[in-house]
Amino acid sequence: MDVNKFSERAREALETAQGVVRRGPGNVLGTEHLLIGVLSLPGGVVEQIFNLLGIDKGTAMTRANQMAQNQPAGTSGPAGPAEMLMLTPRAKAAIDLAVREAQKMGDEFVGT
Repeated sequence: MDVNKFSERAREALETAQGVVRRGPGNVLGTEHLLIGVLSLPGGVVEQIFNLLGIDKGTAMTRANQMAQNQPAGTSGPAGPAEMLMLTPRAKAAIDLAVREAQKMGDEFVGT
């Protein structure tokens, strides 16, 4: 993942997601962590979409945090020591899709 292709806000969201993983029991970054990251940015597009759909941001954040806390403890594996974060297949797919969509729209960076 080339973070240079991400806007500053998108990088902030990723850093927040990584921080949640590091504070928890595991070393795997999933879509729940990505959601926490984008919801932590005030006034973002995700927040606007949630408002339009009538989804409560606080409830979504609580549920995502519950899911993040329920992941198994980190283990060493093919990716290296437990300190190294790995992406779940869904998180990798979400990031790859965001990169492709930004390219299709002619955007230089992936935003939030």
